[in-house]
Amino acid sequence: MNTTINNTHTSLKAELRIINKAAWVILAVALLLWFGLGLPAMIHTLPPHEQAGTEGVLLSVIGVFMGIIISVWILLTFYVNADAGRRHMSRLMWTLLVIFVPYAIGFIVYYVVRRPIPQLCPNCGGVIQADFLFCPACRHELKTRCPECQRHVETGWVNCAFCGRKLA
Repeated sequence: MNTTINNTHTSLKAELRIINKAAWVILAVALLLWFGLGLPAMIHTLPPHEQAGTEGVLLSVIGVFMGIIISVWILLTFYVNADAGRRHMSRLMWTLLVIFVPYAIGFIVYYVVRRPIPQLCPNCGGVIQADFLFCPACRHELKTRCPECQRHVETGWVNCAFCGRKLA
C-alpha cells in the first residue's frame, strides 16, 4: 500500500487567504486613521517653517515606516489566529501571546512551536497529523513498510534505510 500524505507547502497568496475579511477591513480602517489623522497630526506638531523642510520629510518617512510596521503587526496577529485554528491549537492563547509579548517574540515562539497542518485520511477522511503512521479512525496504514524489516519507509526511497533492501 503506497499512500502518500498531501503536500503541506503553500504559497504566500494561499497563506494570506486564511486571514478573514474582517481583518482586512480593520487593517484598512487603521491605515486610513493613521495616514489620514495620525501622520498629519505628527507633522503638524513641527513649526510651520520646518514642516516642508528636512525635519518634515524625515518625520513623514518615519510615519510611513510606522504605518507599515502597524499593518504587518495587525496582519500577522490575524494570521496567527487563523493559522492556530487550522492547526488545532488554542487560537485565543496564541493570539494573546502575539499581542502582548513585546518585540515580536510571541510571533517567533508561535512559528517555532506550531504543529503541522492536519491532513485527511485517504481512506476514511478522518483528521490525521503529519507524523501519524496509521489513521486513528480506520487504522489505514499511511506510510509504507519495508517488506524485509517491516519498518516504515519514506515515500520515494529506493532502498530501505534500515536494512538496505531495494524497495519496489
